[in-house]
Amino acid sequence: MFANSDVLCARQPIFTKKHGIFAYELLYRSKSSTDKAEFSDGDVATSELLINACGSINDDEALTRYPLFFNVTRNLLLSDSFFPVKRNTAVIEILENTPVDEQLTNRIYKLKRLGYQFALDDYCFADKFAPLLPFVKFIKVDLLHSDIEQHLNIIRDFKAMGKILVAEKVETIEMFERCKALGFDLFQGFYLERPQVIEGRKINANVNLALTIINELQQADVSFDDLSYLVSKDPKLSYQLLRILNSPAQGLKREVSSLKQAVVFLGIAALKKWVILISLLQNSDVPDAFFTILLTRARTCELLAKAIEHKDADSYFTMGLFSGLDRVLNMDMQTVVKHLVIPQELQSALLERSGFMGDILNKVTMLERAEWDCLRKSCGWAQAELLSKLMEQARDWTDELLANLG
Repeated sequence: MFANSDVLCARQPIFTKKHGIFAYELLYRSKSSTDKAEFSDGDVATSELLINACGSINDDEALTRYPLFFNVTRNLLLSDSFFPVKRNTAVIEILENTPVDEQLTNRIYKLKRLGYQFALDDYCFADKFAPLLPFVKFIKVDLLHSDIEQHLNIIRDFKAMGKILVAEKVETIEMFERCKALGFDLFQGFYLERPQVIEGRKINANVNLALTIINELQQADVSFDDLSYLVSKDPKLSYQLLRILNSPAQGLKREVSSLKQAVVFLGIAALKKWVILISLLQNSDVPDAFFTILLTRARTCELLAKAIEHKDADSYFTMGLFSGLDRVLNMDMQTVVKHLVIPQELQSALLERSGFMGDILNKVTMLERAEWDCLRKSCGWAQAELLSKLMEQARDWTDELLANLG
């Protein structure tokens, strides 16, 4: 366990018919109240829950191995706030007191298309939820507040529609067996297991936002729509991205006025690295001078990869940029890598300076520190001279780029 640990949240398992764990529900908890949720503002509680559980350091590996259910208020559903969990493992619970209208229905439709899954929480068999049923995969029924015997026809209809029924507040073995007989698929309650408090160390919300953006863009199948969605949520990010793309350092022959144009001229891979860079710049407290060093390092790695005609030079820029994430995010590199979804080759380069990528990074950092003897022994005179020239070009490029962001 962590020294000076914080209460991050509680988790309660959701079981299958055979008592296997299917998922976990995340529950708000605080240091002053670890046995129940006490809060005055649902939006704040939900935001804090997600950041604490998914954007903090904890040793509960269950949170990474199973789907996560969590309540989200209407305000947060309609906002552009990040849900800092992987979309294919997130199940967003729509609260029973949520007003349902066309605006909410359209929003849930869009989030479902992005890969999020939905559950109706504490379903009260009310007609108002009918517009949401096409987009909902799970229906959770609170056994203590609903007489399921009065709604057997609706339960059968849900089964015919392919909905997954979750029995909540299963307090006794008799309740468990009855729900199984009625066709419920999943089960949650004190009979099975009480919520367990999770402790760990909280990470600054800005750092969590940066990590979320990085991980979103590290997905191999990230699309233009995904990228546009991330950028559109932050007007400052959009503005600074266009400033970078139109700076002389980029060398584009015509002005870029939209993301779509940028993709045409640069491609998704190049655009991803700029979104990551600006996110780090916006969400870090380190001095600008350190970003100058880091950008120069990243650009030098990229230029060397191009000089040796490596097929994926953009990944070397990313490596150089990520090599300073421990300082930027105020975390040790082991923890940074644990929170990032990155290839094994890049992990090895960042943690051990091993592999081909690690060798490149090692040479560039030797040059940064003016360790000439070590550099010449590592790569010989010719490559050392080439690397020196490339770093000079990288410094000029970095100065020009940052001047346009100032």
